[in-house]
Amino acid sequence: MKAEFQRLSLGFKCDLFTLDKRLRLEERSRDLAEEKLHETDPPLQKNLEILIQSMTRVSSRSEMLGAIHQEHRIGKAVEVMIQHVENLKRAYTKEHTELLELRQTLQQNERSFGSQTDKGK
Repeated sequence: MKAEFQRLSLGFKCDLFTLDKRLRLEERSRDLAEEKLHETDPPLQKNLEILIQSMTRVSSRSEMLGAIHQEHRIGKAVEVMIQHVENLKRAYTKEHTELLELRQTLQQNERSFGSQTDKGK
């Protein structure tokens, strides 16, 4: 679980690190494609406008699908991270309980040892 958590954490950091660059590249690519479309002959312009509208709708749906896929992947990653945190909490609670029990046992032993040394005097 810990290894999976570390792998996901590293993946998120890498994605975040390259996100701005990838976004700029995609925006530039889109802008160049749009510029080329607008440089066409007037008779083709009407057909291109219809095509652009259709492409925009397809692109929008594609983005929506991509977002849903990303949300699904992130959801699984978050589940792994939550499980890891819950495991850490359980381990902490267990160790804390053991510590309190050991402290109590140590105090009882100190009292017992202290009363025995008082009797010996």
